[in-house]
Amino acid sequence: MTGFGLQILPGEHPIVPVMIGDAAKAARMAEWLVGRLPEDYVVMASPAVRAQQTARALRAPIRTEPTLAVGASALQLLETVGWDTVEGTIVVVGHQPTLGQTASLLVTGEEADWGFGTSEICWIRCGETAATIVERFDPGASRRE
Repeated sequence: MTGFGLQILPGEHPIVPVMIGDAAKAARMAEWLVGRLPEDYVVMASPAVRAQQTARALRAPIRTEPTLAVGASALQLLETVGWDTVEGTIVVVGHQPTLGQTASLLVTGEEADWGFGTSEICWIRCGETAATIVERFDPGASRRE
């Protein structure tokens, strides 16, 4: 498969992760995001291999959270990050549809399937009474195919 230009994670795995350019997207995401984050941000990530790879691109300690794994609900994500009591900035590296559903729930008060691409960022600021989207960045959109 590597002969066809596919990147294969080394080692033995029950499912072999194949990344087609996702590492480059993660690097562009990290470059864009790190320049905007405060020094004391926290990275929480799913234990999934691809989520860990994306989180490592941020070059910060990673708090691996099993409750952020594939299949998590928006409410599980919010509970895990302590959204109603946390102070500071948290970067969550997780999966669709959970990330989109969580963003929708925070911003509109209702869960909907908002789509995000691989390594896409949706920066949400949570205030006392409302949450707003500050900015979105899709590292795949900035690349000419």
